Amino acid sequence: VDLDTLMEVETLSREAVTHIREQVFSSKEIREKLDAKIASLRIGIKKVHDANEAKDLTLLLGILEWMLGNVREASEFLKEVKSRKIGAYYLGKCYQELGDYDHALECFGRAQKTDTEEFDICMDIVETKRLNGNNEDALKTIKSFSQSHGNNPEFHYQLGCCLDAVGEYDEALNHYEQSIRIDPNHAKSLFRIAFHYDLNGEDEKAIECYEQCIDLYPSYKNAFINLGI
Repeated sequence: VDLDTLMEVETLSREAVTHIREQVFSSKEIREKLDAKIASLRIGIKKVHDANEAKDLTLLLGILEWMLGNVREASEFLKEVKSRKIGAYYLGKCYQELGDYDHALECFGRAQKTDTEEFDICMDIVETKRLNGNNEDALKTIKSFSQSHGNNPEFHYQLGCCLDAVGEYDEALNHYEQSIRIDPNHAKSLFRIAFHYDLNGEDEKAIECYEQCIDLYPSYKNAFINLGI
């Protein structure tokens, strides 16, 4: 993985960030490259005199810190570049992880302004609404994608979560299962299926799904916890 190529500000995309994040947690070598990149960015920000260049470096540093799970620190960097679409998006991800759902929705909305049809941002908005307790609104929003994204595993995962939230447990499980029929490595759906089995006392099936989760990258922390229990 050539971090310098993938992290060019002019061409930086969410797809590139997702790719790097997957690789970072599967390779010690790539993790070391990332740590070195973060160290060089920290030094570069202190030395650079051009304001735009400083913002470029701050954006990259914020995204990389988020990637490593340093969410609060990442948010401080990303606040400085939230006028940029991709900066607003990852600041939204930070706020979501920190439980600040109103600010997360604001940031996702800012990131979405230039292309309101971006599916992944719409799914972040659905998830954030649900986490914020707006279950009916989240369900209504996700159902609007039934025709256009019925073959997308993330659609079925998010719909399953919304159905879980309103007590439609069997229907939710159907959608998690549909998600992994489309993508057998969809970790979040595997986890939710395992959790359903867990609650219903089907331990063998739950263990099998949790074990599938922990074999994926990045590792699903809650799967380790539940599997241990």
